Amino acid sequence: MVNKQERCLALMKEVLKEKFLDLAMVGYELREDFDANDARIVCRVRDVGTGETQVIEGHGVGIIDAFFQGLKARLAGRYKSLESIRFCGFSVRGKMETACAPGSSDALAEVTLGISNSYGSEFAFTHASRSVLRSGLEATLSAAEYFVNSELAFLAIHGALQDARAKTREDLIAKYTAMLAVLVQNTSYSEVLERKRREL
Repeated sequence: MVNKQERCLALMKEVLKEKFLDLAMVGYELREDFDANDARIVCRVRDVGTGETQVIEGHGVGIIDAFFQGLKARLAGRYKSLESIRFCGFSVRGKMETACAPGSSDALAEVTLGISNSYGSEFAFTHASRSVLRSGLEATLSAAEYFVNSELAFLAIHGALQDARAKTREDLIAKYTAMLAVLVQNTSYSEVLERKRREL
């Protein structure tokens, strides 16, 4: 699955070029109330392409859930497929051999987040850092980026395919159809995307 994801990610970058959404975490503030089972996050995220920094706020039953809810609240208005992705796995692995000293607690923590789309396909997003929370948040951010870019690329290629059909460019029709066949498994349901799929 990972190799397939990597190929799809490369395709998205090729199609979107400077429009590829690349977000970087700058920092975050957390608050969690165990009695109320409520977590809140305020996270600063920078758009690598534009340099613009935005604040994402969210709350949920845990920090990762709070961040995911915040991302959806910020992005799902424009990228509807984010509404239909779901968590399907979460694991943490301590890479103890990377600790600065034997027995130290500063080893890399590798978090893998499993996401399923509305069509039942599963995806894995992994990040490692010396902070478990940061790794979890970075993996969550990567997942959101992936589905946003998948949606953007699908729509861009669909538009190019329609143009190629109008110009009866058989070479381009074949090229764009093949590209869509790759991306169609990586998007998640939204009304707009489903309408475009039916047009294929």
